[in-house]
Amino acid sequence: LRGELEAGRLPGPLVFISGATIDRDPVSDWDHVAVQDPEGARRAVLGQMEAGVDVVAVTPVLSAELYVAVARAAREVGLPLGGEAPIAGGLELAVREGQASIDNLVNVLFVHFGSDLDRGRLGSAAELLGRGGISVTTAISSFDKAVAMMGNPSELRRLIDRPEVRFASPEARRRWGQGNIFVSHAPSPYLA
Repeated sequence: LRGELEAGRLPGPLVFISGATIDRDPVSDWDHVAVQDPEGARRAVLGQMEAGVDVVAVTPVLSAELYVAVARAAREVGLPLGGEAPIAGGLELAVREGQASIDNLVNVLFVHFGSDLDRGRLGSAAELLGRGGISVTTAISSFDKAVAMMGNPSELRRLIDRPEVRFASPEARRRWGQGNIFVSHAPSPYLA
């Protein structure tokens, strides 16, 4: 598909592909790969490079040692590091190791602030990300988590009613309308 798109034979977007997310404990067999040591992390990155991915993705639960091993292996083979910022080491480690993107704004908030969002410190997170040249994206499915962190769950209804939310799956919209798991399950599951 990517070749057809790049050659202009099919209309469509630029395709930018990551491989299975590198994790310490895989959630499933097809979209995560577990690594237990730095050599396993290196092998996982090399396997992804050989598969032709564009970016190496990581989860936030990697130990600092494994995160660094993945980041350095990705750098050695010329692949950018994406995914989520590490809980161990936080945004500072992501900046130091040259992470190119963080693919979940809520992850940035949890890693930098934990379950206590101090709006006065938002500038420090933005400064770190800017200094590191790290791009940050969010998914529409993160609305509920972000709203809960801001301490205003009633704002969720206003966000759900926005016109662009019609592009979210009916299941996601139903789940958002039932309330917010992050309000009743503090501290964050990212910090568990």
